[in-house]
Amino acid sequence: MATSKFWNSQGRDRTSILKDLEANHQRDTDWHGGKTWSLVYHASDEHTEFLKKAYSTYFHQNALNPNAFPSLKAYEADVLAACTELFNGSDAAGTMTSGGSESIMMALKT
Repeated sequence: MATSKFWNSQGRDRTSILKDLEANHQRDTDWHGGKTWSLVYHASDEHTEFLKKAYSTYFHQNALNPNAFPSLKAYEADVLAACTELFNGSDAAGTMTSGGSESIMMALKT
């Protein structure tokens, strides 16, 4: 097999991966300094820590199987019910999407 910059039999250690991530991150726009209007909504560092805790509760779970993760299905139902109430759609139905292009395509599909 030819040498690859992506795959090797040894893998990579965590330290080198984190080092590469940090180096690449340095080239990104300073969102924390308010340089990304409409791309990042940063309320406060305290709120960011709260979001990290909330995210870490579910980041291993997958909504593709509601039998395995019924709490995610319940959250989806709550969001849909709240939106239905907000827009006075008593007989409306909906689904969660991943955002971006998928959401636009799903809106056009209906």
